[in-house]
Amino acid sequence: MGGRGAGRLRRGLAHLARRKPAVDRAAAGDHLQLVRPLRKTAALGALEGLALETLLLFPLACAYLVMLTLDARNSFVGASTTSQLLLVAAGPITAIPLLLFAAGARRIPLSLLGLLQYIGPTLQLLLGVWLYREPFGGARLAGFALIWSALAVYSLEGLWQNWKARQTA
Repeated sequence: MGGRGAGRLRRGLAHLARRKPAVDRAAAGDHLQLVRPLRKTAALGALEGLALETLLLFPLACAYLVMLTLDARNSFVGASTTSQLLLVAAGPITAIPLLLFAAGARRIPLSLLGLLQYIGPTLQLLLGVWLYREPFGGARLAGFALIWSALAVYSLEGLWQNWKARQTA
């Protein structure tokens, strides 16, 4: 990268650093623009895709951290050891469950995976209603009942098809 390119990169990163709320949106947009074409052309699994994304973004992240450190704005350096360890562990704590989910999702039928996707939001709803006393009645209750009734019909139909297939075999 020539002198002009490095200067532009530094000014661009400095501009993003001044606009803190926009940093996340810009980083996500840049990430998608860099990685999406590569992910579409290469048939990569979850682990390989994560490795590719890390390989592409690591130099940019390091350059940004070096720039922050040189400008004495890197708060990671001055943070407590506990905070530093938690920040370092945040990546694996986020990535490992996602990789395990991707590996598990390949091993079960998509119909079961779709049904399992309703469990998390339902648990959050129950937690909100019972623990935090969120209002839940009327239209919300009717919508919840209709959704789970439809899931029950779908599941029972699948069980019936499975039972019917075993009877004919």
